[in-house]
Amino acid sequence: MRPTMTYASVSILAFCAGTAVSFLTLPLWITFAINVAKEGNRTDWLSLFATIMGSLITGGVAATAIYFAWRAVMRQSRLTLVTREEDWIAARFPD
Repeated sequence: MRPTMTYASVSILAFCAGTAVSFLTLPLWITFAINVAKEGNRTDWLSLFATIMGSLITGGVAATAIYFAWRAVMRQSRLTLVTREEDWIAARFPD
């Protein structure tokens, strides 16, 4: 039997792929940031860079929180449905 891909395995794979791409492209965007900082006032570029990175990190954390909250709600709704079905069976077919 072939193993199935779960949401957890897909999210771990996506995280690893994103991390690998970030590290492979690190020299490109760091070189760009250093060259841009040499041309003008460094505080302007550094604050822009910090704002963009902060927004991306915050968005990633929010997306992760939304995903896990959605998973918990779906699991709870399935559990409620199973519990109601078990109660219905117990009422119809007493021991």
